[in-house]
Amino acid sequence: MKLKIALLATCLAVAVAAQHALDDKTRVLRAQSVSNAKQLALAMLLYCSDYDDVFPYVQDTKATFVVTYPYVKDLSVTKTLNPMGGEFVFNRNVGGVAAGKIPDPALTPMYVESKFWPDDRRIVAYVDCRVKAEPRANWAKVEKSLQQKFPRKAKKPLPPGDKLAKDLGIKF
Repeated sequence: MKLKIALLATCLAVAVAAQHALDDKTRVLRAQSVSNAKQLALAMLLYCSDYDDVFPYVQDTKATFVVTYPYVKDLSVTKTLNPMGGEFVFNRNVGGVAAGKIPDPALTPMYVESKFWPDDRRIVAYVDCRVKAEPRANWAKVEKSLQQKFPRKAKKPLPPGDKLAKDLGIKF
């Protein structure tokens, strides 16, 4: 009986340790994903500074990765490491917009994750380059911000990302 209890206690301790290691691994994955989102946001701001402070007028997120590629030179930053899957998505409502025409850059998302993490958070990179793992409780405000429309300065959208990547010789 004592042996069974000791064995059970050992198994329980191993299970708790495995759960703790999983939590640590998830934290590391999120830290890397936050870093990737920050690099994407900074690359976008560098792009804007080279193009009269105007965000690229794009048809899809992949096109933003293509036009900002010269500023990061590493396509791994375009990936989220969220164990639930998903991807970073560009807020196309800021595409073609002059940065100065966005009234509240601290509350306007630039990139958002498409899926929640196991702890019900999503990474959001804001126009002011701040990156935060937003809890589900705040998600209604984030979605409302994603719906904001701004006056576009750019007249014509860039080609889709696949065509841009092919034309520029960038392989994803």
